[in-house]
Amino acid sequence: KKLFTAPGSVKVSPTINIECVIEHCIKQSAGCLLDANCRSAISCAQKCMAEWDEDKTPEKFHVQNCSNKCSFTYADAAYVNFMGCLSGNKCISFPPINNTCRAPNVHPLKQLSLKDMQGVWWVVKGYNPVYDCYPCQHLNYTPINETFWNYTAFYQVYLVNSSLELVSTSAAIPSSPPGQNISFVYNDVGLYHYETWWLIDKADDGSYILMYYCGHTLQWYYEGALALARNRTLDEAAYADIASAYQKAVGLDTSQFCNTTTSTSCPD
Repeated sequence: KKLFTAPGSVKVSPTINIECVIEHCIKQSAGCLLDANCRSAISCAQKCMAEWDEDKTPEKFHVQNCSNKCSFTYADAAYVNFMGCLSGNKCISFPPINNTCRAPNVHPLKQLSLKDMQGVWWVVKGYNPVYDCYPCQHLNYTPINETFWNYTAFYQVYLVNSSLELVSTSAAIPSSPPGQNISFVYNDVGLYHYETWWLIDKADDGSYILMYYCGHTLQWYYEGALALARNRTLDEAAYADIASAYQKAVGLDTSQFCNTTTSTSCPD
């Protein structure tokens, strides 16, 4: 049995370094082969990758969202261990996406740090169609010690049958002095992300805080932005201030952002 289809059977396919797998990931590979969910996740993702050439969005958003549905539906410990081993040892490579972040041109409007983000927030607007527009996003920032903070995100995701499921992810984030960006690494469903955040503005009354981020996996770069609010909604004046702040600090037009779901039907 094969975990990935043979070359030429789809238009685009991940490339596996067999020597690397033999050296680093034999146990994890065998575990995936013997696990029905792991095999289903990879087979599902391969069907998504077959649409690569037809996806004309800047960051292959449709293919990425399709692959995410596969992971959220089928991923289990065997899949996470297998993909984590491939990713961590660079045994797998994906077709590149030509995308760059606007990191050199980010100019925060206030000198902020993770202390300004302590507590629970709702995501009311998001920029990246893959990572920022999930329904019902709660983000929680809690200090662990003087050096690290715990970041936990709760959000709903779509499965392959179009139903919604509540999931969560966590990471330990290093504290940085006010005004400095925050860089860290985390593993999400077996894929390592290398990410940097910029906290660009915060309302004087503390009702919202604005973030821009840039990150990359082994295969591509991505960027995003989140408008976080203490409550489920903000008034029109606040949204106007948010639009102005993103334009000044990052050059982003918030008319291109999604308005995320924060209704009372969201899981608390």
